[in-house]
Amino acid sequence: MRQRLFGGGDDGAPAFMRTLNSEALYGAIWSRPGLALEDRMICALAALGAVQRLAKLRRHVGAALDLGLSPRSILEVLIQIGIYAGFAASEEAVGAAVAVFAERGVAVPEETPR
Repeated sequence: MRQRLFGGGDDGAPAFMRTLNSEALYGAIWSRPGLALEDRMICALAALGAVQRLAKLRRHVGAALDLGLSPRSILEVLIQIGIYAGFAASEEAVGAAVAVFAERGVAVPEETPR
C-alpha cells in the first residue's frame, strides 16, 4: 500500500521507522476494508492539514493527485478544515497544496461563482 500511494521514494525516515510505519499505517490502517482509498486520503488530508504536518501533507497531496482526486476537491478539503482547526491552519494547508500543484505543473482551479 505504501508503494501504491507514494511509489518507491524514501520519506527520509530511518529504516526502522519506515518498517514500523509500513506495517502499522499501510499494512493495517490504509488496507482495512470499509472505506475507499480515496476516502481514506481525504481523511488524511484533513487531519494533516488540521494539525499542520505540512511536510507530510505535501506528500499526501501528491499521492491524492496520483489517486485521481481533483485539485479542486483537495483544496475544498483543506478549506473545510478552517472551520475546525482555524483559518490560519487552512491557509497554510492550502499553500502547501498549491506548492505541490506548481511543482507538478497542475493548474490551480478557479473558484466557481456562488
